[in-house]
Amino acid sequence: MVTTEKPPRSGDGAPWWRKLGWFVLLWVCGVLVTFAVASVFKFLILGAVTH
Repeated sequence: MVTTEKPPRSGDGAPWWRKLGWFVLLWVCGVLVTFAVASVFKFLILGAVTH
């Protein structure tokens, strides 16, 4: 009983698309955090200048 098609084992590591998905997810989170921090700083600076 030898099967030629072996299903990929989950213990062999994630496929490249899954690693790419995690990288994209982390990158998007970093960009969103950067934009949030930049908008907060811009709001604080504009508030300090106008008041």
